[in-house]
Amino acid sequence: MYLRLNEKQYNRLENILCPGGSWLFPDNLGGMLARKISRSMGWPVAPGDVVAVMEGWGREILSHLAGNISTAYKGQAGPTDYSRLWTAYSLYYLPANFPKVLRVLLGLLRGGVLPKKLKLLDIGTGPGTVSLAVLYFYDMISLVAGKEGLSVEITLLDRFREHLDFALANIKSWQVLQQISFPVKVNPVVCGCLEKESDQLRKLLNTGGYNLVVPSHVINEYELHDTTSALDVVQFALEMTADNGSLVIIEPATEGISRRIARLHWQLKSAGLATAFAPCAYPWKKYPGKQRRCACWSHACEPWHKPASVQVLEKYGACSKNDVDFNYLILRKDGLNRFKAHRNPGKYAREGYVKLLHGYKYMGEKVNIVGVATNVYRRSELMIIDICDGTCGTHNYCYIEARGNCWSPANDMLRSVRHGDFIDLRGVGVAPGARGSHYTLKLSGDTKAVVYR
Repeated sequence: MYLRLNEKQYNRLENILCPGGSWLFPDNLGGMLARKISRSMGWPVAPGDVVAVMEGWGREILSHLAGNISTAYKGQAGPTDYSRLWTAYSLYYLPANFPKVLRVLLGLLRGGVLPKKLKLLDIGTGPGTVSLAVLYFYDMISLVAGKEGLSVEITLLDRFREHLDFALANIKSWQVLQQISFPVKVNPVVCGCLEKESDQLRKLLNTGGYNLVVPSHVINEYELHDTTSALDVVQFALEMTADNGSLVIIEPATEGISRRIARLHWQLKSAGLATAFAPCAYPWKKYPGKQRRCACWSHACEPWHKPASVQVLEKYGACSKNDVDFNYLILRKDGLNRFKAHRNPGKYAREGYVKLLHGYKYMGEKVNIVGVATNVYRRSELMIIDICDGTCGTHNYCYIEARGNCWSPANDMLRSVRHGDFIDLRGVGVAPGARGSHYTLKLSGDTKAVVYR
């Protein structure tokens, strides 16, 4: 059974998770992690908030932590051992990755495929980022829609025992701190590496028994060090995924990874193993893959309220993180796509719609287009929406401009667009490109807009 929220409940949930359109990391979780680190390392535990606790450690420790972040992935001969980085990772990367999970869960909820009784397999657990975010998300659902029927069962899988022990402790502490009142079960942890022990892991895990499987920042880790291919990792994860479940891949925000994820989807689709539920809708049935190495379709970049721990570490030299920036892919075995009903090239051709790849040919004219919002940028009164229909193959091929100081029905509707929404525009003008795009789509008073979520 999937979760169903009415529009009022959904909007309230979104406002809690993403107030003002910027993702939020819970302050109490940051404080919990900072105090846990203080006690574990024997550092002073100053009273007060996260900033007070961290500043109490002194400049030398904070500079060292910031340095660990800046050099975490340099000169690695094999998969990263986070046991030496767990303090810095917990205060910097965990808060940065937490909203990515919330973003994907919100998409699953809006798409109608988030289970009420969740069985999560957290692959590459690390400090427990995915599981912590899942518990927080379901706790917020219980706040806005009630806890009746909600339950979460978690299985942790990682190659390092130290990671699993730390994640398990974090999850238990978070349950107590949040006072989570719906049933939560954490299964015995599973320790092993996919490239060497996959057969043994299959015996330990419940094959096909998880309705949400999340390998977070796992594929890039393996491919980076040539230990196994992305296809091997994902095929293993698919085996673990229930027939009516979702496999969610979350990876760093690089163009190379976006292209590899597109190619991976093509391989899985061609083999009949899985299809993408999100982020792309393929309205023209043009699928990125081996022939179409799309560089934008799995990329998401959204604003966030930068957590206090990240701000402190940036102050002492850590790299600046100004957005929630990542690549993702949601796979299903049952063929579901979030916008499958809008995959209708025959209809679009009959009604005079134009593929975005060919939009530049209509410079100065008005056209009809469809596509998915791949990125949304808000700069004062100007809102820029990157849009993709699967035919362009490149990031920022074209974009829509919506201005807050220029009212029209279409402009007003598009001001609420979020990443992943499906947009149908009729009578939109084609103008010369700017900011690196091939052309710009300009709204006018007679432009008709429909947004599907």
